[in-house]
Amino acid sequence: MMNENLKMFSLEGKTAIITGGAGVLGSAIARGLGKAGAKIALCDIVNAEKVAQELQQQGITA
Repeated sequence: MMNENLKMFSLEGKTAIITGGAGVLGSAIARGLGKAGAKIALCDIVNAEKVAQELQQQGITA
């Protein structure tokens, strides 16, 4: 059922800019939007690169 929802709400070709992206909530939002097909731009003071690498390991463009 999740795949049907992701198809219905596809974000392919879109870019999401997530402030606070290295935090718990921001990284969860980034993961969800990335799984829906969005490219992710993380903005944070610390650890943004680490979260971006984790997303990339999951096949998400970040």
